[in-house]
Amino acid sequence: MSDGPTARRAQAWLGTYVVMEATAAEQRVADAAVAAAFDAVADIHRLMSFHAQDSDLANLHADAWRQPVTVSPHTWQVILHAQTVAAASDGVFDPTVAPALVASGALPAPTGPRPDPTATWADVELLDDQQIAFRRPLWLDLGGIAKGYAVDRAVHILCEYGADSGLVNAGGDLRVFGRHRTRVPVAVRHPAQPSQTLPLGSLAQGAVAGSGDYFAAMPAEQASPIVAPGRGLRPAGRTAVVVVADECWCADALTKVVSLMESASSPVLRMFNATAALLDAHGTLRAMPGFMERLGHATPEEQSSHA
Repeated sequence: MSDGPTARRAQAWLGTYVVMEATAAEQRVADAAVAAAFDAVADIHRLMSFHAQDSDLANLHADAWRQPVTVSPHTWQVILHAQTVAAASDGVFDPTVAPALVASGALPAPTGPRPDPTATWADVELLDDQQIAFRRPLWLDLGGIAKGYAVDRAVHILCEYGADSGLVNAGGDLRVFGRHRTRVPVAVRHPAQPSQTLPLGSLAQGAVAGSGDYFAAMPAEQASPIVAPGRGLRPAGRTAVVVVADECWCADALTKVVSLMESASSPVLRMFNATAALLDAHGTLRAMPGFMERLGHATPEEQSSHA
């Protein structure tokens, strides 16, 4: 962390442990910033929970297929982000894959009508005044993007309350901010040996998110938590991906795109000023252009100039 009073706290939210660090001119400022940021994360958790019967998602599932439903600005923004990535990836990222997760037992069945099996992200309409409508019954799962958005929202609150630098880490969705702080080490679980971590580098600014089969990948014939739109659950392959981007919602969403498209995802990554790496079952890293540099490794040109 940077020099100065620092607050560091951890709380259970978003299905994981969220860790926050904030440095400010005074201890009371750092403490207040972290407390307010956790309140913001709790709000995102409540609004976008697939499990809660009073969340924005529950209201959408029950009524949006027959009339527009007003949601919070945050839910509206997350769905807008999801639609943006879905359009950029030609539907490879699709928040309407929830029925496959419900069928597998990973998510509970919402109350309300059963989803139309032909429904996709293109059936979600974002209207004025934070209203959303569905062209047909469907189920949204924002688990592939909402956690990253919550991290970004927490960073926004930390800065708004006067934090000079810090980080927010929600189960591997990490964002680092502040001009005068030390770099934060970045590591990823070994795809085939989740108890082991592989160091990748360090981050001074921006966001990184990882996704993989991990525990679901044992044995290999079990299903991956990454759902392929139109095909449902795919077999787990003991692989993992890591995405580096400017914001965490973007890194979070793009991990699903890279998982499904692998190296063919490069054009999509460029649209969002992001880069990625893939790890196979042996822990071998295949980095896309710019990945190592964004994690603090010297470029080939820099290495040559110091040879």
